[in-house]
Amino acid sequence: MIRSVLFAVAAVCALGAGAAAAQPQATAKAAAETGCTQPLDVCTKERTAALKTQARKFTAAARLKPATTLTAEERAKVQAYDRWLRAQSQKARDLAERGTAATTAEIQTAFNREYMELQQRIQREHRQFEPISNIMKSKHDAASNAIGNVR
Repeated sequence: MIRSVLFAVAAVCALGAGAAAAQPQATAKAAAETGCTQPLDVCTKERTAALKTQARKFTAAARLKPATTLTAEERAKVQAYDRWLRAQSQKARDLAERGTAATTAEIQTAFNREYMELQQRIQREHRQFEPISNIMKSKHDAASNAIGNVR
């Protein structure tokens, strides 16, 4: 995906004025593809900020301790959930870094597409942890709130 973005950037630079005339149309198409209702650069900044916030929330949720003593099976589930939360936090941080570095419309479009894909992937993966016990209720609530805020 990044390779195609770099190719698109090189093509825009090579085409010069002709590409500049096509830019508004490309931006409108990119906005439709990425779910942005605002200008692409504004949407990118907002989503980058949201990703940074959610990364912190996922990390904080992974650090929460269960309120009661756990069985070995419950401890394994908690550890798996914590690993998942830390992995999602890292994915959000990585994507936020790419969003911060996005300077052209093509890169911003790629970032916003990845944002939408990450959002959908997190929602799909989170479903496996929904039938969670009351012991992990606080972790689950914190993660659910963080996921809800990404939308």
